[in-house]
Amino acid sequence: MRKIITCFILIIPVIGNSQDTLVYFRELSFASNEEKSAFNQFFNKNEKDYFLLFSQTGKTPSSSSKEKFYTYLQKMGYEKMADKKQDKRVKYVYENVHNAFLSKYEAKTLFSDIFVNGDYNCVSATALYCMAFDYFKIPYVIKEKPNH
Repeated sequence: MRKIITCFILIIPVIGNSQDTLVYFRELSFASNEEKSAFNQFFNKNEKDYFLLFSQTGKTPSSSSKEKFYTYLQKMGYEKMADKKQDKRVKYVYENVHNAFLSKYEAKTLFSDIFVNGDYNCVSATALYCMAFDYFKIPYVIKEKPNH
């Protein structure tokens, strides 16, 4: 019995001090103060602004890009799709967002490049579509394939 109690006394402090994350925020390094601020808002203040977070990559993040994107979504005419089936609404959003913002697929490009020259890759376009689906409250799941 004494061994069991001793074991619990030794284990409890380990459990209480265990790390639930691989990296602490204070251990991160950032390329700019803007990037640090975006991450701080996201993780420490729980302000989930994905557009701001994604825009911090690259050399030319534009503050007007977010406004341009959400203004486009607002004026896209989605309300006429409200009575349509889910797959038609998804197709409508996909086609409109693609035609308005995405020009050329480039394997090595950043999210901010979408708004500079229309270049995108599978990750940056997925982020853009997710924000559009969130805006219109369309549920989605991101699936990664082994080869892509």
